[in-house]
Amino acid sequence: RGRAPAAEALARIMQVGFPYQYDQSVLASRQFLAGFALRLLLSRTLGRLPLAGRLFAPPVAIGVLDAEPYIDVWRRATRTTRVVQTAAAMLVIVVARRLARLVM
Repeated sequence: RGRAPAAEALARIMQVGFPYQYDQSVLASRQFLAGFALRLLLSRTLGRLPLAGRLFAPPVAIGVLDAEPYIDVWRRATRTTRVVQTAAAMLVIVVARRLARLVM
């Protein structure tokens, strides 16, 4: 029971942190690399700000390579994913509203 949360976190990390290490799909591999680069950019730029540092974690691969606990790495990754998804949804809403104004 004590290791179950860490084992689950490790399984999830392997799915999102290192999914295309053997070049199974060129398109999916490029998509993964774009996401990796975005997370790295966000963590290195916005992550330096006091509040934003807690919102934008580096990619999970970096946390794993730094020997951080798997549970902590996974929690930060899911938090960053939620923040990025929320920001993307807000951007879509803003763009849709502006386009709707142009059409009217």
